[in-house]
Amino acid sequence: MRNPSVLLAPLAMLFATGCTDYMSQALPAPESDEQALAFAIDRFAVDLYTAADKEEDGNAVISPYSVSSALGMAHPGARGTTATQMADVLHLTLAQEISPRIYGALTERIVARNQLDPALLSPDEDLQLVLRIENSAWLQESVTWEPAYLDALTEDFGAEQFDVNYDQAEAVEGQINGWVDERTEGMIPELIPEGTLGNAVRLVLVNAIYFWGSWAEPFEEADTEDHTFHKKGSGTVEVPMMAGERDRFLRGSNFKAIELPFAHSSLSMIVVLPDSGQFGAVEKALSAGGLYHIAQDMESRPVDILLPRFTIDNSYLLGETLFNHLVGMIAMLVTGIVPAAVATLIAAVVMVLGGCLSMSQSYRAISWQSVVLIAAMIPMSTALAVTGGAELLAGALVDSFGSVG
Repeated sequence: MRNPSVLLAPLAMLFATGCTDYMSQALPAPESDEQALAFAIDRFAVDLYTAADKEEDGNAVISPYSVSSALGMAHPGARGTTATQMADVLHLTLAQEISPRIYGALTERIVARNQLDPALLSPDEDLQLVLRIENSAWLQESVTWEPAYLDALTEDFGAEQFDVNYDQAEAVEGQINGWVDERTEGMIPELIPEGTLGNAVRLVLVNAIYFWGSWAEPFEEADTEDHTFHKKGSGTVEVPMMAGERDRFLRGSNFKAIELPFAHSSLSMIVVLPDSGQFGAVEKALSAGGLYHIAQDMESRPVDILLPRFTIDNSYLLGETLFNHLVGMIAMLVTGIVPAAVATLIAAVVMVLGGCLSMSQSYRAISWQSVVLIAAMIPMSTALAVTGGAELLAGALVDSFGSVG
């Protein structure tokens, strides 16, 4: 049985997909806590895509694993209604005290299964396989933090911890951006735009993912030619298309799907192509269960494919996206009703598919993703101490309000 993951492509989801018959199928009952978390991330991925799609007119490339991880690091510090609503939005069925350990275990297993062993390579193989998933926490130095929360960040999420002073917000922005820049090999040099942070910030949580993989069956540069690409809605454009024959194929009632494995890796990219005129129908029917069963039901059947070679560079302000479309986050993200805490998510994703690095090297897929969760404490009267977002850091701070300014 295929190991259930979070439908990573790679660790980002390419949503040009869906199918009414497959999408009506439910996920199976999880067989372990790790599988339960993987399924939760699958469900969250569909919600996140649906939310982002309502605000993005162009291509949507999102890393649900990054976003879920950043929110997952905040969840152990939340209490009351906020903790419950965060669990609902993230589809977490595990107890709050257990989920950090499972996040850590799942991440460790994914990374461990996708490291290149030079002993497995033949002398003439020129392959790349790099996968890093790293976390960090940037904590206001004047605040007293709960030891149990700091332990969860370090021991479960493997997060590096940095004591900083948000009175010097510009300098902290530079430190965080430098950390992300280093871990994404220079592909995301500025995750946090200048002026984003301020002296009300108490905590910034960052997840960074770097993936660089070679296809198990490389696309040859000589076979890449311009072909017509049909845009969503109407219109066409000529784009370079990689060509080849692959043997992992599935035919649905109104879509075709292929699986493209990466060399010496448990990861693969699944591409779902709606039939002509069916994009809206398959997108509307998108479901975690459907995507799971598409991955499980791939057949060994040769098929000729043309795959666009592309680069996508996206960034999202997910605080607004989640607030507008995921009702369960309201207590966490309230900005209008005397909030005690305001959380903002910023996500940046760069994905290169089929970039030719040199004449002698195979086409490859490269992906960098990083997400930051910013939690700020806003001064308020003690009479409102239990209102809404005050619960976001209630379990993380010894003094839930700390000192501002």
